Amino acid sequence: MYDVGDPSAIERQARGLVDRRVGELVDVVAGEQQGTYTKGSVGRYVETYFGLEASSEAGPDFVEAGVELKSVPLHRKGGPYTAKERTFITAIGYATVADQAFDGSPLDLKTRSTLYVFYEWRPEVSIAEFKVLGVLLHERDELDELMLRELHEHVKDAVRSGRAHELSEGDTWGVGAATKDAGGRWVDQPFSSEPARRRAFAYKPAYTTRLWQLAKHRAAQDAVPVGLPDSLAGFAAEVADKVQARRSVSVAELVQELAPDKDPTAKNIVSIVSRRLLGSEGRRDVEAFERLGITIRTIRVDPATFLPHEDVSFPAFDPRELVEQEWESSDLLPLISSLYLMVFVAAPTESVLDARLLGGFFWRPATDELATMGREWESLRRAFAESRPEKRPQASETEILHVRPHGRDKRDTLSLPSGRAFVKSSFWLNRGFVGRLVAEHLGDQADRAL
Repeated sequence: MYDVGDPSAIERQARGLVDRRVGELVDVVAGEQQGTYTKGSVGRYVETYFGLEASSEAGPDFVEAGVELKSVPLHRKGGPYTAKERTFITAIGYATVADQAFDGSPLDLKTRSTLYVFYEWRPEVSIAEFKVLGVLLHERDELDELMLRELHEHVKDAVRSGRAHELSEGDTWGVGAATKDAGGRWVDQPFSSEPARRRAFAYKPAYTTRLWQLAKHRAAQDAVPVGLPDSLAGFAAEVADKVQARRSVSVAELVQELAPDKDPTAKNIVSIVSRRLLGSEGRRDVEAFERLGITIRTIRVDPATFLPHEDVSFPAFDPRELVEQEWESSDLLPLISSLYLMVFVAAPTESVLDARLLGGFFWRPATDELATMGREWESLRRAFAESRPEKRPQASETEILHVRPHGRDKRDTLSLPSGRAFVKSSFWLNRGFVGRLVAEHLGDQADRAL
């Protein structure tokens, strides 16, 4: 028996889970299929392993040790493991959160120290076959606290002003106010007659994916100490200063300075030098970008119009997974709601290496932009749900989002719900919309970059 009041003893007990199947932990009915899987199922089995009773208390699962327990499903699609879904922390009570300080709140108590149990989720296999891949006892650090306090304050402000119905997971970095029920359950809010979606504080997939990477480093004993920003505003200012120092520098010069080990003709060379620039003074900024879930996109724009040379893409999606989602819990929302756009200027006739750095900016969509994206996403999702993607709205018919092929060639396909093969596709930001963002954020700096 281990000491449930000692975090170190809890962590040692947790290591006994690694490389074991869920069916070895508790009595799981053999042959239980994916259709009976729920987010809480594996978590309950892990709680049983630790001798914990199911509880809805506001405090952490290991009460005496002050440690919360989270089971995180990982999956992979031809690459490294990533978190499959959001990780819920605690429900948001609209009636209480408005007058609640962060210190001592359920959100505070449940995030001070967390034991993460990462397991491999696989479709069409029994829960008993899911394998535990690793564990991590994570003490809340400065970056975590910055994210959580920002989220708590944002939710409080929205509730106090009667705008709980306008909350979105895309409003904040790293963590968010995620919808709690598929299909939508609406509840009362205290300062408005407008009903609001039931929500919970939750870690976004990028955050827990980063913790999984840290768990792997720690297990391999090759963890690298990182510095963390003192504030989110300070982090943004540091990034701005770093980019400012290289404004007007060409891609060719950046390759020489930051990536002399890379082939300058590589297709992703602009992305490589951009990421190295953002993290070139150590791992501080890299860690912040990863855990905050900020998607970095590099674009080349026309110096006269600011129009990108092409639309901005996101990873290809599986149509069968897309049609089961709703906007507020979609795979796309976390990717599209926290962007850093690194912008280079180049005439259409100029080569990639001749493009010059104009600048960069963080972008989170405003409430009306989120609403527009939600409507457009739903129209596009519906076309795939009906297995009629050819009838989907085109870029000329939408303001922000469209879908188009993103496969290697026409033979690179995935199945529609009907079973018919369709070329791999992804969501793209319309170039006209991105051009307006660039003009708004960097338009006054263009002359100095040319």
